[in-house]
Amino acid sequence: MEVYSMAILCKDAAKTMVENNQDLEIVCPLFQNTDVIVKNSEHIQKIAIQQSKFFHEEYLLSKYPESFIIQTNRTALAYAYESKQVDAVFIDIAKSGSLEGSREYPDLGDSFVLVAVKGYKDSSDFKAFAKVYNEAVDILNEDREKRKSHIIGYTDLKEVDEETWKVKILKIKN
Repeated sequence: MEVYSMAILCKDAAKTMVENNQDLEIVCPLFQNTDVIVKNSEHIQKIAIQQSKFFHEEYLLSKYPESFIIQTNRTALAYAYESKQVDAVFIDIAKSGSLEGSREYPDLGDSFVLVAVKGYKDSSDFKAFAKVYNEAVDILNEDREKRKSHIIGYTDLKEVDEETWKVKILKIKN
């Protein structure tokens, strides 16, 4: 019996992993627009982002060209913002709920992808997983109240506003 692996990773981490391991492949995107910018004013001098989030840095350089971008550990983003070391943070929406300030929800496309060992997507195990996953996606995309309860239950968000719905949960395409 062959053993296969898969993981859900941010697109930058997935790209690096696949480049460094020829046994892996990116199967498909699973989530889009999962990031938010939380800021304490419109005049932003310093913005903190998670290390190695290159697509965040590219976006911020185009949107806030006068700002200084600081890369830090993902666990330090909220602290840097709350302690006023930075004026804004570019953070995963799931970790943004406790932060005070105005929010900007950029439309950046794919943010998390499915990575698997090459050949796994052709296996019966993967096809069974994809079927169950896609059924769950249908439920979450059709039933806003159920999706809202899951978002609040699995994140630190206290409420889900209309902008939060820019997050897209995508089906696995076979």
